[in-house]
Amino acid sequence: MSVKGISSKKEQKNKDDNNNSSIIALKSVRIDRAKASTSRNSYDFLNPREDFIGIVECLSDIRHIPKRGEMKQDLDVVDVKIIEAIETREKEEVINGKTYITDEQVRYENQHYSLVLTKAVLLSKFKALQEEHKTLQGLKVVIVGLGKAEDKQYMDYYVDTYENAVKDGIVVQ
Repeated sequence: MSVKGISSKKEQKNKDDNNNSSIIALKSVRIDRAKASTSRNSYDFLNPREDFIGIVECLSDIRHIPKRGEMKQDLDVVDVKIIEAIETREKEEVINGKTYITDEQVRYENQHYSLVLTKAVLLSKFKALQEEHKTLQGLKVVIVGLGKAEDKQYMDYYVDTYENAVKDGIVVQ
């Protein structure tokens, strides 16, 4: 005898799986697509400006992302948790039909990003840290934008471990 509205646990589980499209059942495991989309490798990109000043904790080693789609170039990035940082960003506003560009201070605190290392000086300094420490994971790093390097065509950055920055008097406690 069958009663409407009552179903077995297995039938209910199958219905739940079908209703929850982010769970994909393979033969031996179930994969949560929604959680995969928020994995550590899917942070927003942050290309630090020349006045970026902050402390980050590295969550990964440097990884290379080949150019694809509408990307302009290959990217080298390191996943970080920004402990605290500040930089100036341009803000575009339209007032009475006219576009104005102003600068605003942007503060970061306890946020996760994939730090873009397209500036050669940033990439070389992070590579040196990775070689010296064998891994960047867990390393606290101080980054200070120093502006245009004297007699050079590039922006320079101070990049070193938090401990060295304290020893060198860069971080004043």
